[in-house]
Amino acid sequence: MAWTISDAVTETRRLLQDTRSPFRFDDARLIQGLNQAMAETRRLRPDLFLGLDFNLPYYTDAAADMAKAFPIDEMYFPSIVDYMVARQAFADDEFAVDGRAMAFVQKWQGNLIGGAGG
Repeated sequence: MAWTISDAVTETRRLLQDTRSPFRFDDARLIQGLNQAMAETRRLRPDLFLGLDFNLPYYTDAAADMAKAFPIDEMYFPSIVDYMVARQAFADDEFAVDGRAMAFVQKWQGNLIGGAGG
């Protein structure tokens, strides 16, 4: 299956349990998390962006961007979604979500560079 940017948003919503409209996290906010995930991923694993000539993709919540293919090897799709979930969980006002957010960050990082959490 070829993943899209829209799929990343949908999966992030599923993990955040935000699947009914009106959404708690709008598309623009989730896409911002995707852009941050891509930037942090490139910092840790620039080799994943070789096929993009090391350029960092940038997305908006426009329909054209949502239909674009996931830009790096799709085996990292779940890791990017983990980072997107973590960004939203950290932004939540509830202190109880901090542990969950850290777990998603550790999962993202572990999957990218190996070791614990991967």
